[in-house]
Amino acid sequence: MYQNQKVRVQVSMRNSLSIRGLFGVLLVLASVLNFGQQGSPGGAAAGGGFGQGNIGGAEEASYPPQNIESGQEGTRWVSNTAILTQGDKVEFKVKGVPGQTILATVRSSVFDPSLKLLDSKGKVVVENDDQYEGNQSPLLMFQFTDDKDYKLIVQNYRSNGGGQFKLYLQTFSATELSVGENKKPLKLSDGEPGHGGSFVYFHFKGEVGKNYAIRELNASVNGGARRLRSRGIIGPTGVKRTDYSLYEQFEGFGPLFEVKTKGDFYMVYDSPQQSGSASARLDVVEATKVEKVSAQKFDLGVTGQRIFKFDVAKEDIIRTISNSSEKVSYHYLAQGAEDSKSGERSKVDIHDYVPTMFNDREHIRVYEDKGEVTLIVSNGAYEPTSVSFSNAMDVPKWIDDTSQTGNLKLGESKFFTIEANKGDIQRIKGSAIGFELTFKLISMNGSDTDYIDQRTHLPSAELRYTDKAKYLVEVTSPSGGGSGTYSLALEVAKPEPIELGKVFEYRDGPAVGTYALKVEKGVRYQLLSPENLSFTILDEVGDEIPNVDVPFGKQTVQWFTPTKTGTIRLKVVGGPQGLKFRVDKHLLPEIGG
Repeated sequence: MYQNQKVRVQVSMRNSLSIRGLFGVLLVLASVLNFGQQGSPGGAAAGGGFGQGNIGGAEEASYPPQNIESGQEGTRWVSNTAILTQGDKVEFKVKGVPGQTILATVRSSVFDPSLKLLDSKGKVVVENDDQYEGNQSPLLMFQFTDDKDYKLIVQNYRSNGGGQFKLYLQTFSATELSVGENKKPLKLSDGEPGHGGSFVYFHFKGEVGKNYAIRELNASVNGGARRLRSRGIIGPTGVKRTDYSLYEQFEGFGPLFEVKTKGDFYMVYDSPQQSGSASARLDVVEATKVEKVSAQKFDLGVTGQRIFKFDVAKEDIIRTISNSSEKVSYHYLAQGAEDSKSGERSKVDIHDYVPTMFNDREHIRVYEDKGEVTLIVSNGAYEPTSVSFSNAMDVPKWIDDTSQTGNLKLGESKFFTIEANKGDIQRIKGSAIGFELTFKLISMNGSDTDYIDQRTHLPSAELRYTDKAKYLVEVTSPSGGGSGTYSLALEVAKPEPIELGKVFEYRDGPAVGTYALKVEKGVRYQLLSPENLSFTILDEVGDEIPNVDVPFGKQTVQWFTPTKTGTIRLKVVGGPQGLKFRVDKHLLPEIGG
């Protein structure tokens, strides 16, 4: 029945007004192209991250989305259903309009479609098969330069079958942008009823490796100025991760992105849904690779930006000081290696700490893993400004068995690093004059714990480390309102040797309540102590040795059997000084006869 059948659809593009009414042009699905804002632009040296990537999953990996039929997206495309006969092709006739761009895609559940656009001489001007692995729907994009007849050709890429398919088509006109100031105003039309408003498109040729952003994008409507809202980017292939790498869309700035595929780029903005005009400026943002420990000084133009990139290692702690104003913001992103299959880069978490709550010019940032940091410096002011910042790895290390003393100003924190081996036991004790003092232990993954004695409102704790690790220590007043002189002591346990069968008395001191005992593999031992005194029993590497804890009247016995011959440690848990304990071999009774 369908032998040699050809379906022809003539689409007139001569009258742009009729096209808009017919196709709903200048409309793009906001949910596909809209950028999520992560982190806060903030003030100077603002912490947090920015856009972690422009692909939110399989549905968002390319333009248009796989679910083109759902929601409002279907109202933004002309669709035509047809049937392809095996080994044949289906042609759609299209009339070109100079300056207009055509977007077309084909969807089929029964064959792998390919799409070509032929000019009036039959020459293929653009073609596509699969957008990327896992998406067999082609995307074709082309900007007409004449008003001649073109043909869209739908075929089976493998030529071994056919069946039903849908062609989706959309056209729009775009304003050409060149790098630098674009003084020619863009005319804006009213929004389209029933379609949620219209969109404005800007077009430029992107070069690989360059970073682009639109500046000063303001609309003049009814005598008033309005900033247009960005809706997204359409790249040369429609595959987002291979077309561009999005940094973020900042408040007061257009989206900032790096071009990865050379070709046509379209920036999509909301129309104000009223007649008027708009002005725009396209900038190339300079990117510089620097050392992680370095100082930078530079000038930023009006609403200008600069990009700096540097490498970090796992557990790097970098202290940054800047000369910022309220209009200059700093945004950080750290990414790991690129996945060979997906092309996506893993995220490296950044933990940001401010030493003084009243001064955000200094930050201490901890990086969980190895990666590359991208720093974007943005000037939100309408006047040039001089900017400087310096990175250093100079957070002092707190040496075991030493004290830290000094003065804390109002709202100030002091930071140190400490390192501990698995099984290490430390004790901290603090004192302060005239204010509450807090000792905060921060792990490299950003989790933290405050240590404070609620009776004295001073730091007091005994710490046992279950793994070898590096920590950041913050000394501050929890309310941020304390000031005065403080002192903190950090002691590392030096276990006191004990012998089997001998009674010992628990005493405080350099041992920090720990005792060393030589044991034999496979021998069962018993530890006798008062009922209000118990022990954690640790092997040579700091792991706990399982034990059975049984009360007998006013005494407690703990039985345990080591799996290795060597020296173990006993750590007192609770109990006042002066209490006595003893360790013996536990001999099982025998049945006579």
